[in-house]
Amino acid sequence: MKILTKMSIATIGANPSVVKTEEFVKSGASSHPIARIYGIATGLVFKVDPKTGDVQTAVSGNFEAANLATGEVFRAGVLWLPSGIQELLINAVDTGAVDANGKPVYNDVKFGFQINAHPAKNPIGYSYSAEQLIDATQNDPLADLRAELPALEAPKADAAKK
Repeated sequence: MKILTKMSIATIGANPSVVKTEEFVKSGASSHPIARIYGIATGLVFKVDPKTGDVQTAVSGNFEAANLATGEVFRAGVLWLPSGIQELLINAVDTGAVDANGKPVYNDVKFGFQINAHPAKNPIGYSYSAEQLIDATQNDPLADLRAELPALEAPKADAAKK
């Protein structure tokens, strides 16, 4: 397993251009699976594009990806998904709320996607889609541990009055 500073279709070596090959066109397929990406998203990371000045948003957390052509598996703490897919995950993570210190409050979101490439009539010749492998859910990282602990005793009447 390789550890990456950031994860994207490019950094895991997935090749969406495979859908532009003569072999793919002859196969008659409409899409080609290129990656499986899954993990627990716990926050957002903002970066300013030095060329355009636009603010770009990545997802932070704990992620793994498999390049489906090579079988290589990667891990990273920052994830960039293809446009359109990325925004779905960002919207699930971002609560829009801030804590008492003014820091953003985020949902922990467990997810799994298969990323597919499709031929497209755009300048790069392909586009992406995602298949949801599991239902994206808000994740309580302490839930499993809490379930293993003995139940708390009910407070005694005298303690509740104090």
